[in-house]
Amino acid sequence: MANFMESYVSLFQERSDLLFNSFWEHVQLSLVSLLIAVAIALPIGILLTRYTRYSEWIIGFAAVLQTIPSLALLGFLVLFVGIGTTPAIIALTAYALLPIMRNTYTGIREVDPAIVEAARGMGMNSYRSLLKIELPLAMPTIMAGIRTSMVLIVGTATLAALVGGGGLGQIIMTGIQRTNNEYILFGALPAALLAIVLDVILRLTERGTKRNRRASFKPIIAVVAIALLIVFIQPVVSMFKDEPDLVIGGKLGPEPPILANMYKLLIEEETDLNVEVIAPLGATNVTSMR
Repeated sequence: MANFMESYVSLFQERSDLLFNSFWEHVQLSLVSLLIAVAIALPIGILLTRYTRYSEWIIGFAAVLQTIPSLALLGFLVLFVGIGTTPAIIALTAYALLPIMRNTYTGIREVDPAIVEAARGMGMNSYRSLLKIELPLAMPTIMAGIRTSMVLIVGTATLAALVGGGGLGQIIMTGIQRTNNEYILFGALPAALLAIVLDVILRLTERGTKRNRRASFKPIIAVVAIALLIVFIQPVVSMFKDEPDLVIGGKLGPEPPILANMYKLLIEEETDLNVEVIAPLGATNVTSMR
């Protein structure tokens, strides 16, 4: 055990730059997927409380999406949108829809009808009743669904490395390829800690909504603003970099990175194309044009 910890600490000291880059990619991938899922599932869940006849069908469709194996869904998406972060974000968003949608629908539907009726009697229309009464009362249930989706996304995002999506999955896959427990823990431990930290942040946000009903949406708005800031930092930085004309990426392994970089050098020598190799820990001769 002592030798294992020494090897782990040594690996952390030597590859801290790799860990930081992979961790940052994982955070951005998770937050983008969660924000898109909330933007889709929350309005649909609210609409379903007004049109209940369609609720079972739509929630059932979201449940079917979650039953599709993640590897199969990623492989299917690669055929249509190529490799990189795009198929990973689509897959993670699809998996996050069900908890948010179901909890939004359930939370609003379980608000005491007498309270809603009293709000209507005071002159509130459906919109004001939803905004002032139903959503604040249903917020703990809604936040529970968002927290569930967040943990699900962070865990599943490790598979994004299989399609060149980056993240901590690259380190975990490298450890599996090398049968190296230190590398596996090097990627798995930060992913677990990230899920715990994000869950704590969302829990504190939920408590903030309970303490002050009049300003119940302010903590949520603050968290969303910070998440958007983190998400858009990378695109702003990328605006000052040259976008590649050709992307080479693919499966993991010791030989594919060498072959991918050979292709890169050969293409750049023979053409004017700017080539990028996706998945620095492994690539193959699968190409997609941007």
